[in-house]
Order: sequence, then C-alpha cells, then structure tokens
Amino acid sequence: MRQANESFVVPENRKGFLRAEDRIKELEQKKEEIIRSTNELDEQLRTGELNYIEHTILMNEQYGEKSKEELIKEIRDEISLLTTQVKSHKKTKLQLSIAGAVIILVAVISLFSQYMPGTPTGFVIGTREISDIINYERTFEHPTETLLNLTNITSLRISGTLDGTRATVKLRIDGVDYLVGEIKQPAAQENLITGLVIAEETSQYIIATDKTTYVLGETVTITITPDAAEKSIYVAYGVETTKLDGNTYAPAVAGEYTAIALIVLPDDILRIETNFTVTQGTAPTANQTNQTNTTTPETPAEPEATPEPEPTPVTTYDFTALCTETCNIPETTNPILVVELEAGSKLTITEIIITKTKENSAPEQTKQMPDLAITTTQTATLNLDEYFIDNDRDTVQYDINEIPEIKAQLEQNILTVSSDNPGVYTAYIYATDGDKLIISNTFTITVTREINQTSQTILSNETTPITNETTMPTTIIPSETIDPCTSPDPNLRPPSCMEGKEEQYFVLESVFLKDSSRANAARITPLGNLMIKGVLFENATMSPGPADFKVSYLNENYENVPVAWIDSATGNLYLKGMLHEEDFFLQPTPNAFVIQNKRNINLAYIDRGTGDLHIKGNLIQMRESIE
Repeated sequence: MRQANESFVVPENRKGFLRAEDRIKELEQKKEEIIRSTNELDEQLRTGELNYIEHTILMNEQYGEKSKEELIKEIRDEISLLTTQVKSHKKTKLQLSIAGAVIILVAVISLFSQYMPGTPTGFVIGTREISDIINYERTFEHPTETLLNLTNITSLRISGTLDGTRATVKLRIDGVDYLVGEIKQPAAQENLITGLVIAEETSQYIIATDKTTYVLGETVTITITPDAAEKSIYVAYGVETTKLDGNTYAPAVAGEYTAIALIVLPDDILRIETNFTVTQGTAPTANQTNQTNTTTPETPAEPEATPEPEPTPVTTYDFTALCTETCNIPETTNPILVVELEAGSKLTITEIIITKTKENSAPEQTKQMPDLAITTTQTATLNLDEYFIDNDRDTVQYDINEIPEIKAQLEQNILTVSSDNPGVYTAYIYATDGDKLIISNTFTITVTREINQTSQTILSNETTPITNETTMPTTIIPSETIDPCTSPDPNLRPPSCMEGKEEQYFVLESVFLKDSSRANAARITPLGNLMIKGVLFENATMSPGPADFKVSYLNENYENVPVAWIDSATGNLYLKGMLHEEDFFLQPTPNAFVIQNKRNINLAYIDRGTGDLHIKGNLIQMRESIE
C-alpha cells in the first residue's frame, strides 16, 4: 500500500496545528506537571534529601535557566492569548470555560506566592500586581467609546450611579468586547424581615391603613388592593417586627410604625409598605357620661384623612466595584471603554478600580564586595546595604552561598562571618526585592590561625587590624599554618597531595551525577575528570530512557528536548554535540548546564544549544566502578 504523502495531511491533525481548545488543555496539563515536579524537588530540598547544588542541578536538567514562576507565566500568557482568540469567535459558548481557566490561573499564582522554606531568600516569587483607584467622575448621556490611558492592567471594575433604566459597559481589548456590567434598576432587593429576595414596588398592588394617625387603644386596619391570596402582613416598630395573623394591629406604645406586605407572585415576591403614627391619649367611647349624669355631647368624628399620594419611585441606582468579565483579563494597555445607554438614561462613573502588573526593577550592586581576612578568633561584619540599592525602594533581602567551613549570620542587612577552619573560601551574596534576584561579584574569605593577636571585629581586609602588641596584617598567611593539600580550591592543590590515595581523594571531593532513581550515573573529580562506566557516543541521534540522567531544554511547545544523557543500564554517555577535554578556563554559555563542586568551582558544562560537553580534565571511560 502506498503511504500518504505528508504534505497532504490535514493540518488540524498535525501537532503544529492543534485546535485552540486542545492546545489550552495541553498547556494546563504541562502546567500541572511543572507544579507537581517542582513541588517535589522543593520538598526534598526542605527536608534535606537534596542540598542546594543538587536541587539546582535537577531543576536545570528539567527546565534550564528558567524558574518555575517564569514557566508558569509563559504558559499563562499563552493560555490567555488562546482564550482571547477563542473568545472572539465563540464568545457566548466559552464564557464559563474561560472563567474556569481564570480561576485556575489565580490559584496557581496564589500557590507560587507562598514562601518555600529552605530556598535562598532571593528566589523569584512571581509577578507583582498593584491595585489603584482612579477618580474618573465622568457622566455619559449618549453611547460613547473612550480610549483609557491605562497600562499593563489585568483587572477593571467601576463604581458610580445610574439615572434611568439601563446601561451597558464593556471593555474592548484587541477588538474583543469584555462585559464590565449590565447596569439596570434592581429588580430585587434583600428583604430585611425574612431574608428573601423580593421585587421593587410596582403599581399593581397598594397597601393602606384606615387612618394615618391613631391614639393608643385604637386598632389599625390594614388593607391590600387588590386583595392577594398569598400574602403576609407585618408591622415594624423600631427594630421589632411583628407578623399579623389577620389584617388588624393594636399598637402598644406611641411612635412611628410601618405596615409591610409580602405578596407572592408567580415568578417573584413583591414588597409594599406604608407608614402610620400612634400618639398618646385614649380612644373615645360612645355614650360616655360625667359624674352628674349630664349627657356630654358626642364629639364630632374627625374627618378621615386623605391618604398621602404614593411617592414616586427613586430611579437612581448606585453600584460599586462592578465587573463581570473584566475581573480578570489578559494584560492589556490602552483599552477602549464602551458605554451603551437606553433612551432617557444617564450613567455616571465615579471610580475605576484597576489591577496592574508592577514594573519592578531588580536591586543593583553599587560597589564591589571586598575580600575578607580574619583569624579563627575573629569575626568580619559587613553592612550589605552599603553595597546594594533598590531603585523602587523595596526592601532588599540577602543571603550568602553555603560554605560549610564558614559560620555566616544574617540579621537583616548585617552579615557576620567567622570560622574555625583556616583556608581561602569563595563567597558571593544574593540580593532580592522579593521579585527579582541578583548575585554579587565573588570575593574571598581568608581564615588564618591566630598568631599573638587580640580577638577583634574586622570590617574587611581594607582595614588594618589593631592589636595590643604588634601590627600583623591578616592577609599574610604564614606557611606553617596552611597545608597546601587542604586548600579549598582543588585547582590549587599540587599533584603530590593525591599520590597513594587517589580513590579516597576523588571520592571525598567528587561530584556525582545521579539518575532519576538517585543512583550514581557518573563522577567528576575535583580536577575535572569525568568518569563513566560505559563509552562515549558523540552526535547521538537516539533518545534517553525515563530513568537516565539527562540534560534538556524546553522548546516552544514546552517539551523537554534532551541534548546529553547517561544510559542508566550501560553507563554510556550520549551527546548531541561533541566532547571538549582539558578546557581549563571554562566559560559556560548563558544557557549552559553547569556542574560545580561544593566550593562553587566550575568542573564542566553542557551547552544546551549545541549539545557539546566541556570538561576541565579528561573523560575516563569503561570504569568498573565510579564510586
């Protein structure tokens, strides 16, 4: 059978031509996988199963140089774009699904805004958003389209008043109209008596009392015109409300009263009410006589008061922070506000409440971190605020890279270091405003044993220590206090340090590459030699197994594309590119997967763009054991 020509494949059946709805589902699944995987790694870091270097290596293996927040934002932006495209074609059908997607995105943002224990303080938290209330104060009496001078907004709400019957407000973004609100005189309000939702008063029914003013002792008769079969009558006095069994009521005290009726209609509940007054005094009785049996003329009956005309219903409606489809919108700039009015209606927008992404700049380093020199009985103290600044006036938080031999304490911006272990150590500072992170220049911390010195605090090696006896610069390291074989920088140790104890030396100072089961896949010695159990395959065209150690990058479809891996069964090393040995002065590319030892010394890196492996030493193949 002849195979179909690929050029005649229906585009919709090819992966590059996914329907928008299918692509959104795929992105949601990818987002959930990123959340699950990164949460597992963060938990292992928090519990100590991984150290910071291992955590960074595993994160770089899967996601490259991007943080999980950057990955989620990219997915969210693409979902928003696709949702807008779908909305423009099938807006009505997809309103509920769009709202669901927005809710999921808000939950993801909330999840990643939480602090992850055990990570450096400078890790990116997520996109910052700020809210602002704009005093708009504009009245519309005709249909209008207005360009709003707003930038980077992700939400819009309005407050104001409607005089008349109806107004519709929309926000136009890239040709698509999002409903801000359909504003009309409310058909319902909350019943203060029963909590039911009831309709506004209409002229269909009228409630009245037989008089507007009564004296204590008189009975109030309440009538509904026309009579309603399903109704409830109440009398309210102050905060007290009494439900009547019939249509009469005997007031107990003088004051202002309200008669209220709830009438059940086929599709609504109608509330109508009227007021009456009760005064002090007693009600006159017929044939009342005095003590001399003289007949008292009957007091003429007061003419019945004319019922007050029903007040004209108020046609002004206030609304606050109204949004329908604009509570969450794709980030946009200069949208168009569309106002549509029914005849005779007038709309006043008093406030526009917006949420927008904050244009945040990273902290800046204002001067170089100095090298520090102390003895084992001294401390060095630095005020890090003197070396960093944040132009947004955000609070800057600091952290220092982990150096096991150095005791580092951070109290807000004050760094204090001390050590009991002589040596030269490489350090650098993280500085973050909670959104963006920078790393300082590297500097050294030199620790020497005390030689007839008085313990004191050293600010940096720019300051000459003052002693009670003689001046002894702390940067001078007597040869008898330093064993060359204990230098923290492996590249400074002479080869004689390894003679007769290579295996012990390598194991203690090596970096192990682990597969997904945490088994050792390869070992890199302190001198940059890569040891593997199998052999090397360059320009490889195969694919890694699920358990293999691998280095990959994310393509435009958020798929992991492997560039290097080690077969967990055979120990073979596969490279999409070539091997470069004895590259002593390693200069990793920006998108490289870098391998460092715990002293932060670069030993090797894999270029994700070319698939090339650069190592400081040589490749050692066919090792029976790499432990």
